[in-house]
Amino acid sequence: MLHPEIQKMQKEKGHICVSVIVPTHRLSPERGTDELRVERAIELTKQQLWHNYKPEQISELIRRIDELAQQINYLHNLDGIGLYVSPHLQKRVSFPFPVKEKVLVSDSFEIRDLVYKFEYATDYYLLLLTSQWVRLFKGKLTDLKEITDENFPKDYHESYQYSKPSHSHFAGGHTRIQTFEKEKSGLEKIREQSYFHAVDDVLSQYLLPNSALIITGTEQSVSLF
Repeated sequence: MLHPEIQKMQKEKGHICVSVIVPTHRLSPERGTDELRVERAIELTKQQLWHNYKPEQISELIRRIDELAQQINYLHNLDGIGLYVSPHLQKRVSFPFPVKEKVLVSDSFEIRDLVYKFEYATDYYLLLLTSQWVRLFKGKLTDLKEITDENFPKDYHESYQYSKPSHSHFAGGHTRIQTFEKEKSGLEKIREQSYFHAVDDVLSQYLLPNSALIITGTEQSVSLF
């Protein structure tokens, strides 16, 4: 089933539908040309409108196009931007993947890039692991939002108090220190595994059967998890 936004745009078929799709850049110095490229695409759009329609049909459309263009923040663009305008719709979209420049004035919108975006815009979770804390994020495409509730972030409180044993004057002192250090290391590993088990238990409250989960963190923490 198509995304509701796509369905809404399809209902505009038969009206004047303007689609302006322009590649943009995330970083400098490449993004320095983005504004000029968008302005040229909009000017080409206006030329098409003036050439094919009467002024009373397009004056409001042109106003809406200019309004959308003024909302663009060229310091925070992704890989592409889309401007969509019709008598009943006004929409600006950022694309987190490369797009080709398209300027279309027709009786329907150019929606292929939008379909591709919404098709792959599935929710996912990202679990960030360390031995001190665990953080959980919910993401969609390049947007991440941290989950903060009674379960996350989850801190690891070390309850095992370790004081390094004093030097022994007896023959087996060094051996006893080595044994104590080994036992401490093993106990810490068991406690950390239990900590991650507790994290795993609460994850079921967030993940649906088909949810995607990305696990990241230190090599040791990911291995223990």
